[in-house]
Amino acid sequence: MSISEANTQHLIPLPQQLACVIFDWDGTLLDSSQVIITAHLTACQDLGLAIPTRRQVQSMLGMDKSQVCAAITQDSAVSVDDYYCQFQRSYSQAIAGLQLFPESIALLQLLDDIAIPATLATNKPQAITLAELRSMGLHRAFTHCDFADLSTAKPHPAMLHHCMQAVDATPATSMMVGDQIADIEAAHAAGVTSITLIPHSLPHWAKDYAHMTYFCHHQTLIESLSAYAPITYVSSS
Repeated sequence: MSISEANTQHLIPLPQQLACVIFDWDGTLLDSSQVIITAHLTACQDLGLAIPTRRQVQSMLGMDKSQVCAAITQDSAVSVDDYYCQFQRSYSQAIAGLQLFPESIALLQLLDDIAIPATLATNKPQAITLAELRSMGLHRAFTHCDFADLSTAKPHPAMLHHCMQAVDATPATSMMVGDQIADIEAAHAAGVTSITLIPHSLPHWAKDYAHMTYFCHHQTLIESLSAYAPITYVSSS
């Protein structure tokens, strides 16, 4: 697949049999990227750290929190734990700006309608994610959820394996839907189809991963699943 093929006019080729869709949370279903970036910049300012650019923070999204905190506090007197506490305070003050992507509910509803389990594998801690799921009314939307603080963060494939095991799926019958490099690499390591949802323009790193994932918009994935469902599930209707 070339990058030129990654647009909303092409349906995504899904596994012939689909038994598990593994979602990332931030930046995939939850439109949280700008809120997270702002919280990091505010935390840096409050702690007197060198303030990175928004693009630099953007490149860290999807990483485990310990990796992000270590990168931001490198060569400073601020500990990783102290930084993370300050980030949490900044994030909690900005949480009112969180919202789902407009197509997220339709996407999850479609999977429910065609009886394909939706699971969640996020590098975000359990407590924060569960609170956000409840606030968005999605606390019952996923058959299984895995969190980096209770497992191993992506790009390690552990959480993806846990999701597949929870619904008795295999790599051949599963796909990972994310928005960051960590999601793509985790899917590749787990041997599952990778779909990367990019709401706007392709990121600068897209050309290096075009052979490992399908880039598309949320609506394209909905259309692909809608086209796929009648073929695979016609015998169960």
